[in-house]
Amino acid sequence: MASACAYPICNGKIAIGNSIELCPSCGQTNQACSRCGATNRALARHCRACGASMQFPPPSAQVLIDGAGTFEQPPKRGQIDDTFWLAPTAYCGSLLCLSSSGQVYRLSPKTARATPIVAMGSGYGQGSFIIREIRAGGDWPEPWLIAASTQEVKGISLVTGAAKVFAEASDGESFVASSLDHYGAVEADSVALYLLKRKGPALCLSAVPLAGPAAQDFPLPCDLAAGPFRCGDTVFAYSAKDLYWISGAGLRSRPFTRGFAAWINSDTREFHVATGRLPYMVCGRSVYIPGTFGGTSALLLQHTRSGFGESSVVRFAEDATYRQSFSGQPVLALTGRIAGLADAAIRDLRLDSQIISRRPAFADGALAACFVANAGGERLRIFRQSESYDFPIGLFPRFADCMEYSIVGNSFVMAYLTDLDKMEFAVWSA
Repeated sequence: MASACAYPICNGKIAIGNSIELCPSCGQTNQACSRCGATNRALARHCRACGASMQFPPPSAQVLIDGAGTFEQPPKRGQIDDTFWLAPTAYCGSLLCLSSSGQVYRLSPKTARATPIVAMGSGYGQGSFIIREIRAGGDWPEPWLIAASTQEVKGISLVTGAAKVFAEASDGESFVASSLDHYGAVEADSVALYLLKRKGPALCLSAVPLAGPAAQDFPLPCDLAAGPFRCGDTVFAYSAKDLYWISGAGLRSRPFTRGFAAWINSDTREFHVATGRLPYMVCGRSVYIPGTFGGTSALLLQHTRSGFGESSVVRFAEDATYRQSFSGQPVLALTGRIAGLADAAIRDLRLDSQIISRRPAFADGALAACFVANAGGERLRIFRQSESYDFPIGLFPRFADCMEYSIVGNSFVMAYLTDLDKMEFAVWSA
């Protein structure tokens, strides 16, 4: 069945066989209505033909697992001629990137080309960015890419491309806007934006209403902190010893498990998060926080139901690189294996004596990826069901490190940094 591309600037035709398809003409992502089958834009919330409610499906590796021939050929490659310190984020069929110069790009997996969307300005691109659906003056919630500099917090509407300054620092204030030196972040819910702010020597967790009164600042009894992040309906931050959260009664806190010290700066460690990512991982109403327990690298699993719940410590006596899977669970590359965490239980997902621990791994059902080393040198290895495919590092010129693996529509994308801090992409499409 063929249908017209949903984007007004394109006259392409799409053979709809899956819920997500890339237009062969313009390369943009179309989603099919589950009721009538009509094509719609990736960000559509209602079908343009029948009016049915729509929600872009979560990333799935199944098409790549089922499709024969996807990994038999070298990937398409793309490059952005800009410098990057942050990992990209997949959202509704595109890969969004924020450069260290504050430029936002959108990568199309169809063409492996990135298009500049908007320039946020200098000072952006050092701290992590988020994509959240919020109501920012309009009648309906819409997705916004939100980031902070030391002096302001800005958002870009992914629907209209409009820019909005949500907060500005006053004299004597600055926002903690670096994920490189300290694990500062920005978070949002339907009511407010949240970030760390310095007011003179004091460090505060600041809540900035999307509409209404001035920001509310909650002083933290520490010099350095990580966050904020949201678990369920609650916003948290943490210091080396304590977890803080905003409640109806103000700021609350509780100490971590005795003997656990959280990492709140980006010192070089053999147990580490993938390049360009924040170290903590939110999974539903729980969060994994890296640190040290009894002199050993560890992840603290803190449940946050009704505030401060039960906790567990998962210790790692060996080197590892970890990242968060689409489901929220941590995936770890360890020497000779890829492992996953389900709550506090470690489960081996792939065993291979050539797997190395210094670069991140990916695992989603019968599809997995990691880096291996043997007599022939280092290479990317992709596992699909019982088969494996090797891609020598030489296919990725000036390769320095892997930043992220993403499922974007029907494509598998490996984003990596070069030795010049440029971002390049390897794309395999089903």
